[in-house]
Amino acid sequence: MWVLFEMTGWIGTEHYLLEGEDCDSIVQQLLRENDLYCIARMGRSMGPKADQPQLNKIDRFLKKYDNGELTWNDLSKFNFKLSTGSLRCMGIASESEEIEKLKQRATQRR
Repeated sequence: MWVLFEMTGWIGTEHYLLEGEDCDSIVQQLLRENDLYCIARMGRSMGPKADQPQLNKIDRFLKKYDNGELTWNDLSKFNFKLSTGSLRCMGIASESEEIEKLKQRATQRR
């Protein structure tokens, strides 16, 4: 499976097109690129109160990941918007035609 994420922050917008066998392998790659644990910890200690509901969303996502309960549906709906930036899943694909569309979306937005 292939998953396209869009992350926006102070450096601009980045796209991550990740390939993995299962949800866990995709999240492991995403964690290497953007440490969601660190984002959540820093947000709790330094972020505005307005970010707390979004930080809770990240925590719930990571708890499912840590417990091995994450599904493709969870991954497809995962997004957050903090005062410092945002991340959203732009699509999941398994067929070659769908994968090409994701690749085009990733390169068109750069």
